[in-house]
Amino acid sequence: MFKYLMILFSEISLFVAAAFAQSPVNIVVDTKAHGIVIPSDFIGLSFETASERANYRGVHGHMFKPRNTELITLFKEMGIRNLRIGGASVDNELHTPTRRDIDLLFGFAKAAGVKVIYSLRLLRGNPYQDASIARYVWKKYGSLLDCFTIGNEPDWHYYHINHSQIHEASPGVLGSAYPSYFASWRHFATIIADSVPGARFAGPDAGSNYPVPGSEDTFYKGKSWTLNFAIDASKWRIPDSGSLAFVTQHNYAGQNAQEQKLTPSEMVERMLSPVWDDSYYPMLYDATGTPVLPKGIGYRLTESNSFSGSVKNGSDCFATALFALDYLHWWAEHHCLGINYHTTQWKYNGTICLDSDGHYQIRPMGYGIKAFDIGGHGHVEPLTISNSKGVNLTAYAVRQDSGLCVTLINKEYGKNASDVTADIETPGFSGVARVMYLESHGHNIFATSGITLGGAAVSSKGSWKGKWTSVRNVGANLYRVYVPASTAAIVKILSHSRENG
Repeated sequence: MFKYLMILFSEISLFVAAAFAQSPVNIVVDTKAHGIVIPSDFIGLSFETASERANYRGVHGHMFKPRNTELITLFKEMGIRNLRIGGASVDNELHTPTRRDIDLLFGFAKAAGVKVIYSLRLLRGNPYQDASIARYVWKKYGSLLDCFTIGNEPDWHYYHINHSQIHEASPGVLGSAYPSYFASWRHFATIIADSVPGARFAGPDAGSNYPVPGSEDTFYKGKSWTLNFAIDASKWRIPDSGSLAFVTQHNYAGQNAQEQKLTPSEMVERMLSPVWDDSYYPMLYDATGTPVLPKGIGYRLTESNSFSGSVKNGSDCFATALFALDYLHWWAEHHCLGINYHTTQWKYNGTICLDSDGHYQIRPMGYGIKAFDIGGHGHVEPLTISNSKGVNLTAYAVRQDSGLCVTLINKEYGKNASDVTADIETPGFSGVARVMYLESHGHNIFATSGITLGGAAVSSKGSWKGKWTSVRNVGANLYRVYVPASTAAIVKILSHSRENG
């Protein structure tokens, strides 16, 4: 009898502990206020220009080629629709692409179903050589081209001391180089546009995300290079010769992890901190997004990641999946045209890597991208969150043709992490709800393998088998879902007419 009572007491204690570990959250979706439409090519990747070349960093032959079925499969599995080719290597003469490199790249783009943002050289470059490359790309692959860009991160000091035309009018003041940069860019762009009538351009691919803490102040006359470029480039317009597609900005929210000598634990803490959503992202948006939108110009983050620099077990752990999913949704809510996550072969913070057998695989961050592809296409729907316990959780809603998707990201982790029981209210919208989880084995935020979405892995063999499970309906237009700590949940509410979709 005593033994029975002890077992019963133990089970009750575990139940009570579990109950206290869960925190209630209430989410109300405004289903009548259709927000902005998320562009179909919102999800993108960015690679170095050097990646076009053959036999680069352990790749046998060309990585970007129409017969690279593994890489094409991963692009399709993640929902990648935009490929930016550029990075620091675009300004290195050693990596100038040949026509064969270009042919294979765009053959890959066609097979993968992506549009290409193609970068041309600016630093110590030749505008006529750029024009020749641009003319070849435009003539043969114009339908696969998003736009051209010229140069990469021209706001950094090394660019100014290595370029005869771009210089700091006030030595040591990075922003003072902007006027000479734009004059140089305009010179190159004019020559290219004369050779390629109708071409679209973007820029400046600024490297500093100032005023985000830890970044370098590159402002010119109180404005970011991106905003200055939007103003100046929109005025630069030769009839039938060239136009501004959008402006581009780079954003490594936490700056360089290696230079800061961050440990994986410190990286995870920062990646999942509410400070990034509540402070860092709005800072950059206010400097580069908000000011350009009234001018009728869009913006794209063509090189992004949690941190630059690469740290094993920090840059490639499961926390990056939650970061990537949240980051995509946050910027989609804020009128961004798209995100291109940067991969430098084969650093730990890259989305794609080669395994020990030479096969292409995705790192954990790729699962966050895949999760956005499932729940991030359609109209942004505003929502409100009641979170009395202050759980570290974000939520986003997107109306799709087949129904409504609500993504919940529980960023709690560690010993005292809180699971969440969330009630989702959808006034005026009802249907059958299902849920799919993005999770790691044992809900380990530091896991670098064993990641699943819908209980299934994503591989270069394709045929992802992720599954939905039913969600409890607890009232009229009210759905209850359980979201464990260190997990994301995608709740899809199918309208009654699409229940079998």
